[in-house]
Amino acid sequence: MNKLQLKFDLNDYVEKAVTLLPQILAFVTRDDQFQCKDLELTVSQLRFLKAVNDLGEAGMRSISDALSIAPPSATMTADGLVSAGLISRRDDPSDRRVVLVTLTPKGKNLMRRFLDAKRSRWREIMESLSESDRKTLISTLKQILSLLEKTEKVSAR
Repeated sequence: MNKLQLKFDLNDYVEKAVTLLPQILAFVTRDDQFQCKDLELTVSQLRFLKAVNDLGEAGMRSISDALSIAPPSATMTADGLVSAGLISRRDDPSDRRVVLVTLTPKGKNLMRRFLDAKRSRWREIMESLSESDRKTLISTLKQILSLLEKTEKVSAR
């Protein structure tokens, strides 16, 4: 195989990735939007709850950083979630400038329902793949994530 052929094949894969990944992300986003309707949340509120669920008790700065949003936007989202009884806030005893956020039992239950529905959806997808394809998919997704994290760190410099 010559270099020209290799280059063409790589460009073809790049084009396929550029086309397919947004389509996949659109499906995932639509699933989240349908879940939001069922759970009576906005997408921003769901993303916030997912971040708190992933981080555990966390400061507002950590949450806003995880979501790549401005702290005032995180605070506005948190206000609605506190009112809905899904999260609680408290001052950090070691630093009074920091407000810690955690899921309430109601918030944990809601996240459990959301994640159960998400797992069910992905179980349907995975069942239609062979064991070999499942392993390849997960391995490839891990590699892509690792590469994206590395390139993000380089870009941030």
